[in-house]
Formats: sequence, structure tokens, C-alpha cells
Amino acid sequence: LCMQGSANAFSVRIDERIISEINNTEEAYKKLSEPSCRFNIWDDKKPFHVERTAIGMSKMRIDRKGESPDNEFVLTLPQIPTRVWMQVTKLFKKMSLRGCEAVAQILFNLKTRQWSVIIPEQFVSETHCDYDPEMAETICAYSEDTILVMDIHSHHKMYPFFSSVDDQDEQGSRLYAVWGNHDYNADYEISVRAGCQGRFCRLAPEDIFEGYADRMMNPENYASNTVSMDWLQNIHMTDAGKIVDISSYCVC
Repeated sequence: LCMQGSANAFSVRIDERIISEINNTEEAYKKLSEPSCRFNIWDDKKPFHVERTAIGMSKMRIDRKGESPDNEFVLTLPQIPTRVWMQVTKLFKKMSLRGCEAVAQILFNLKTRQWSVIIPEQFVSETHCDYDPEMAETICAYSEDTILVMDIHSHHKMYPFFSSVDDQDEQGSRLYAVWGNHDYNADYEISVRAGCQGRFCRLAPEDIFEGYADRMMNPENYASNTVSMDWLQNIHMTDAGKIVDISSYCVC
């Protein structure tokens, strides 16, 4: 899989393929100069959908939904800063105390180069999380420079896997992640992938999250962040069909 270190090689390989597949060379170069574009190509007798966004460039098998070893992705944004994803980790650790899932979303402003985390309105349980995507959509709609980079959900103390429900829900062109194995007596794991039209490319967490490898090896060097009460107010736990006040279980 191609990541940041081989982004140029990946782009050149795709660019050469585009030029060879499109008869009109001028049209091919026009596509390549666009900051955001999408098109289909044949590579090694296999059909691929190539899409370039502000987040990165993806190349996904058209004839195979889900994950495929042929799929590739290049991250063109900076890595997600340690302070950002550690805030999300802190929230998910607190939610694991109650054994509940939760959802977070990471945004990036292309103009200011600033990262932000939002916690959408959500109703969560041990195995499910219903959330309102309108918060992120509204922010991105009012600020054309802001993009939704990653959707994240947690599996509290369970393994961080992508389920068949995730495959159905995660249809956007962005990054997706699952936090799992959360326990105050143990560490946690993160699974990450890039998505595009229901096709996915599995990625290494250390290629996406700044300082991830060092955090796993030296956890004592990373102090936990506090969790905002504003975040917790957007999370509603359901217990036997009843809504439970999460502040009773999470101490900031």
C-alpha cells in the first residue's frame, strides 16, 4: 500500500495510466491539474476508480466492494496531530467505563490549517451508536474551506474491527477509524482505512496519526487530556430503552 513516503511515485504511476487511457492528451492533463477530480481507468487488466480530494488520492477496484489488496491511497494532508487524536482517545476511554460506543469526527480547515474535533448528537449503547451527521455537514457548508477528514467510532473493550454495517454506512470519500480494546488496565488499538464509494483501503495507524508509534511504545510520555462537558452533553446513553445521564458515569 502506498502512503505518504511514496505519494509521488503513486501519483506518477496513476498519471501515466490516465494519459495512456484517455485519447485526448489535453483532456488528460486537465484532469491531472484539478485539485479535485474522479475518473475510471484500467490497470493491469483490472478496472479502478481513481479519486483525488483535498484529503488524498485513492485508487479502488470498481468490481470489488469492500476492501481489496489492489486498492491504494495516498494521504496529502498533514498527519492528524497527536493532541487531536489523543482528545478523542480520552473520550472513548471514558465511554468504555460504561461499555458504550461513541462517535467523533475530525475536521480540517484548508485555509487556516487548523484541526478540530466535533462530537455529534448521538444515542449510544454497548453495540450501537445512532448519530446526527448534520453538525459536520453544517460546519462544512458554512465554511467552504473546512472539510470532514475522518469519521471515528469506538468499540469500547471489544476489538476494533469494521463491521458489515460499517461497510454499508461508510460510503463517503474520507478516512474512517475504529478505536477498540479500551480498558484502564490495558492499552487500546486503532484500525484505520480510506473509503471511496463503498471501497476501502486498509491503512497503518502510524501513517495517519502523528506520534502514534511513539505513543504505543512510550505511553507514559503522553498525558491524558480532559474531556469537555460540552462533548458529553451530546452523548446520550440508552439503557433498556431509557436515556441515561452520562455525567453519572464519566468523571472529567
